[in-house]
Amino acid sequence: MQIFRLDDQIAFVTGAGSGIGQRIAVGLAEAGADVALFDLAASEAGLADTAGRIRALGRRALTLTGDVTQAADLAKAVDSVEARLGELTVAVNCAGIANATAAEDLPEAQWQRTIDVNLTG
Repeated sequence: MQIFRLDDQIAFVTGAGSGIGQRIAVGLAEAGADVALFDLAASEAGLADTAGRIRALGRRALTLTGDVTQAADLAKAVDSVEARLGELTVAVNCAGIANATAAEDLPEAQWQRTIDVNLTG
């Protein structure tokens, strides 16, 4: 049973190089969308893996790197997606980081980075 279809849709997924973001990106492709994959440059291998899975489904995949905390990186990525795949119709923000430290013990800089990525990004 098809829950929904995304044929002819262009999706943009942050955090698409691993974890939940990767699975959501593949799921969007399974539903028929072409998917732009965005993550940190350090995640290029994961982005390539995600793109391969999407292309194996017969959908287009575009990999882009940048930092969700940098508005210029996101603007450049969106411009690139729209120029190469078409107008964005779906956006999913899955970029996120976790800390294995209790909040009260977390250094302020690490706390701020987590907020910047998980909320602002």
